[in-house]
Amino acid sequence: MVAETLSQIKWRLVLFVVALGCVVVLIARAGGAVVPFVLGLSFAYFVAPLVNRIDRTLRPLAARIPRLDGMVRPLAILVTYAVVGAALFVGIRLVTAPLLREAGALAANSDTIVDDAERFVAAQVATYEHYIPAEVQAEILSFATRERLTEAALRVWGVVQQALQSTFGAVTRTLGFALAMLVIPFWLFYILNDTGRFMSAMMGLIPHDLRPDVEAVRIICDRVLSGYIRGQVIIAFVLGTLFTLLLVVLKVPYAVTLGVLAGVLAVVPFIGTIVGAGIATLVALISAGPALAGKTVLGFVVVQQIDNMFISPRVQGKSVALNPGAIIFVLVLGQAVMGPLGLLAAVPLAAIARDIVHYLYLRVGEEPVAPPDALAAVGYGAYVTARIRGVV
Repeated sequence: MVAETLSQIKWRLVLFVVALGCVVVLIARAGGAVVPFVLGLSFAYFVAPLVNRIDRTLRPLAARIPRLDGMVRPLAILVTYAVVGAALFVGIRLVTAPLLREAGALAANSDTIVDDAERFVAAQVATYEHYIPAEVQAEILSFATRERLTEAALRVWGVVQQALQSTFGAVTRTLGFALAMLVIPFWLFYILNDTGRFMSAMMGLIPHDLRPDVEAVRIICDRVLSGYIRGQVIIAFVLGTLFTLLLVVLKVPYAVTLGVLAGVLAVVPFIGTIVGAGIATLVALISAGPALAGKTVLGFVVVQQIDNMFISPRVQGKSVALNPGAIIFVLVLGQAVMGPLGLLAAVPLAAIARDIVHYLYLRVGEEPVAPPDALAAVGYGAYVTARIRGVV
């Protein structure tokens, strides 16, 4: 029996696993040099639907001129580059001027801001000394001595410095990063143009009877990642706009800068919004007092609820579909396991793991379900391909 089992080993599958393992090891060894390629793949996921839509639009025209058939996909990619470039140019022109203006005002008024912060802290200390009994103050001071507070502050600052240095160093200390940034547009062109041929070549390494399941897993990963990346970019843009409008209406100082920052931080679900709200609230508190700070917190809560009820469900649909409580838990777990990267990768990885486990559960049950039916039961019936049906 053992000999018969060993004789049934799929050597092409072994080759595929070994090749995949080598790629993973090389990526891990490359470190920060692969960051631009990760960003590039994220961009590819974001623009792939637009490329496919333009491709489908141009196909009928190319059918009339056979010589142009091979030029349709490259032309669709170039048109997508032009559309995205124009959108970025307009967006930067609209946002950059207010940001530069506020940055200049922030630099010019830095001394005033520091004085306001010192006066605010002094007022809070005076209130504390007025309302807290002397004996309670003595107990607090006996525990929170100046030396202990200074030591704690230095430790926190040291951790922040180390994190910033590690992040900056991982991204910028290698020549590979700079070179990669130059070649990313050309690399993306070939990725978007040759995706189909690349996937066919990879599937050729996998035994025929396993291809439907491998294709199903690939579809799950592709749909979750593409939906999540596109969804988070759109959500961050929408929330950044809403936060900016909110802060402008409330007349919070540096509203555009704080709104854009909150939108960028919103890429990290929930936690990013909390951090952005905290920064804006602190600025409102120092500049105008508790009343404006309270309005700022309330405004952020309202916008977040609008996002939870209307924006995120419509934008992301079923690509993630995790309960907010589960998302918070997954983010904390991801940060503990993978560090800052875990905040970005934990949610899509959790959604992928959920759907793959569900699919495999249906496939290996007492009454195994066929790959197309199992994939449809998981929620991806619209993406069943000929390879999953066993035709290819």
